[in-house]
Amino acid sequence: MPQGDLKEFLFKQRNFFKLSTLIILFLLIIIQFFGLILQSRIFPEALSVVIAFICIIYLWLAEQKDIERLQRSNIGLLAAQEELKTSHIDTVMALVLSQEAKDHYTYGHSERVRQYSVIIAQELKLPEHQVMTIARGAKLHDIGKIGIKDEILFSDGKLTSEQYDVIKTHPLKGVAILEPLKFLEREKLIVRHHHERYDGAGYPDKLKGEEIPLEARIVGVADAFDAMRSRRRYRSDLSKEEIIMQLVSNSGTQFDPKVVDVFVRNIDRFYV
Repeated sequence: MPQGDLKEFLFKQRNFFKLSTLIILFLLIIIQFFGLILQSRIFPEALSVVIAFICIIYLWLAEQKDIERLQRSNIGLLAAQEELKTSHIDTVMALVLSQEAKDHYTYGHSERVRQYSVIIAQELKLPEHQVMTIARGAKLHDIGKIGIKDEILFSDGKLTSEQYDVIKTHPLKGVAILEPLKFLEREKLIVRHHHERYDGAGYPDKLKGEEIPLEARIVGVADAFDAMRSRRRYRSDLSKEEIIMQLVSNSGTQFDPKVVDVFVRNIDRFYV
């Protein structure tokens, strides 16, 4: 007999015995009830108590076994769901990596932003599930750029206003790419809003202050730091002191002051 069929057979058998035990208890109560009416002892009281006690113990043990079985099934199901989610994310990340691999200036950007974002989230004492959301969202934050033409994305010079408008569409393109993955709802908010500004002058929705999801505010600072730290075709990388100055001077306008404060206090951790 296959293992799955055997488990199902044993489960049905246990349910049968549980039902039988309940019937025995019910009959015992009926018998004792008639004994009281007839004023005669059909069963000694001690025997009745022992039978009832054994039946109750058996029912309790059987129930515990069923609870354990259900818990194991749930754990197995959750593990399978997590594995499937990871598989989906890995597939999408392959697209991100293929995009970054086209330009050595940006290669590894998403992974670095993930690392920086996780450090900030942990320093803010966020719960583990939120840290995991931020880690996934940070890795996926620029996925929409795969929908931008390479001549714009990897331009050697300063972008025209029309080209910059095209670049600004990448958050919405990213959300569209991730739309089928319903389990990434919070991550989609990071993808959509990581270019919002604290003063409301960002894009795509011009959200302001705490209207911007905290996860997106964190990734926004991490993203800006990696851009400033990395050398580009059109400029060299900035020094630690210059980066701190940029972050502090834009705190409260471009960036969330709370996130900037945590970042600056832990700046040395980002240079390991």
